[in-house]
Amino acid sequence: MLLVDYTLQGKITKEFSIPAIMNMTGREILDEEVKAETNAKGQATLLVRTVNGWNYLHSKYDPVGEAGRWIDTLQDVGKYKQVFFYGIGLGYHIKEFAKRYPEIKYSLYEPNLAILKHYLARVPIDEIVTGNLQYFYCENGESPQNNLRHFVSRVKKDVLLIILPIYERLFNKQTKGFINNFFDMIYERRKYNYAAASFSKRTVISSIMNLPTIYQTPNILHEEAASFKGKPAILIAAGPSLDYEYENLRYIKENGLAYIFSVGTAINALLEKGIYPDGACTYDPSLKNSQVFQRIKDENIDSIPLVFGSVVGFETIQNYPGPMLHFLLDRDFVSPFYLERTDGKGLEVVHSAESIATVTLQLLFRLGCNPIVLVGQNLGYAKDRSYASGSKEDVGINTEHLKKAYIVKDVEGNDMYTIKAYDSFRYEMESIIQSFSGTEVINTTKGGAHIEGTTYIPLERVIQERLQEKNTVDHDWVSLYSVKYRRDFFYKKSEELVDECEKLEGIYKGFFQLFDQMKKAIERSNKRELEKLFNKFDSKFDKLQANNFYWFFIQIMNDLDFDVVMKSFEEARFHHDPVEKAEKALEYFVNYLTQCRVQTQQLKPLLEKMHKQVLEVGSEL
Repeated sequence: MLLVDYTLQGKITKEFSIPAIMNMTGREILDEEVKAETNAKGQATLLVRTVNGWNYLHSKYDPVGEAGRWIDTLQDVGKYKQVFFYGIGLGYHIKEFAKRYPEIKYSLYEPNLAILKHYLARVPIDEIVTGNLQYFYCENGESPQNNLRHFVSRVKKDVLLIILPIYERLFNKQTKGFINNFFDMIYERRKYNYAAASFSKRTVISSIMNLPTIYQTPNILHEEAASFKGKPAILIAAGPSLDYEYENLRYIKENGLAYIFSVGTAINALLEKGIYPDGACTYDPSLKNSQVFQRIKDENIDSIPLVFGSVVGFETIQNYPGPMLHFLLDRDFVSPFYLERTDGKGLEVVHSAESIATVTLQLLFRLGCNPIVLVGQNLGYAKDRSYASGSKEDVGINTEHLKKAYIVKDVEGNDMYTIKAYDSFRYEMESIIQSFSGTEVINTTKGGAHIEGTTYIPLERVIQERLQEKNTVDHDWVSLYSVKYRRDFFYKKSEELVDECEKLEGIYKGFFQLFDQMKKAIERSNKRELEKLFNKFDSKFDKLQANNFYWFFIQIMNDLDFDVVMKSFEEARFHHDPVEKAEKALEYFVNYLTQCRVQTQQLKPLLEKMHKQVLEVGSEL
């Protein structure tokens, strides 16, 4: 029996109805696909016809005993809050599991419609719909992704996936496909949950704190900078193969053969070798990102331009000694609200990505660089290292790292180890390269993962064959940029936001008065009054969503919590009793709005300080 353990953070919600099961059968079931058989004990089993003939889905002689023995093989079940059964059959193992673990919630997934028909026909509905059943899924000839997307978006606790063994043998391709989809969906959801929990509040706060600097620095995409058009650019990441290229990079830098841009921690590896890039790019909103540039600050290195994303951790750009330029990210809703160009053109925005290398690749494409040369973009492990020496304190890998690794092809067709995160970076980069197909991208990363859309050429050959023109680089390229945001527009928006903040406090006050009324109506079981109050609730919710202060700041800071609240409302719609519906709404929304109100009070002085700093800059820039 295959067991897979993945952790989902949050709280379980419940949404289930019997009609939903009956409607999932999808098409007419063919009797010849599956047939039932009863043994001498009166116990039913199923036979399934495959290309190899008829096969028993359960034991022909003792399906109940077989199910008990399967359950015996499970280990550490008690630490899980939710179990996901793939493969129902006639449900013997599910019934046995529920008997032994009455405290654990579970969901059911049956990929075969014909089997589901027999299950529903033979098992009483009150045995199926128990208090512990969370969700019930069946495929109807479509991809399982929609079902899995529903599951992972609602279940946040630890999950144990159990695959009924016979399904792996009889439906091998289908089962493997499901497992891969399950892994991918869980990984993406965990990644979203982590990002939302870790960065949603910091992203908003950093966007606010960064505004004075953004207002006073050029946007790297807002000028027609001839310096980069058709010029080669080197994008340097901190992969372990960077250690092979320092002398090549030094030669390129000293002879001005190409622009050199570092991403992330690669800046420290270059500083160790005395190589100063033409720009260092960053956009990580985390606090630790500031540590990456601490050496530059400590040594007061003022000759390396910092190209930062508008949501970068605000500590990163504080006291940066060198010139700075910025770019706006699509996940930043704060800066575009305040900013308008003096030339009347629209703001240029860069698509967010998991990797700063992918974001920087977009910048180089849009600046017109050609070709773009990738260095240190391993996207996997090289021997015993995951990073270049000098880029981070811990660059090694161990057996725990390798347990999570799998094999992909490198630039020369050899096997190499990578992990899900690196592979995700690769897919992102491939998508960006495909969308800018007119630009040549050369991958020089020795031992790095193959990146579709790139050509592998060692860097020494690139220098000999492609980088022949010396003094290509304009070392004073930053001087071509100027700051062009309208001060009067910023002032207008700051005034508007102050007004919206005052209105938001009134909305909060109205909600809490409404909550008090709902609590009293619940105590009296006054269903007619509750229906009226729900109409008022909908009206106030619309006003909340329309408030710019809430929309641009508070909801984004609470993205994950808001998601939980909205799913609870979705669940509450299944309650026909107004009292139950009101109790459910109060359970989630009171805490959510209390949290929002506190954050609004905390943000207000921060915004006032930021407004003052920007408006004190002086005349329109």
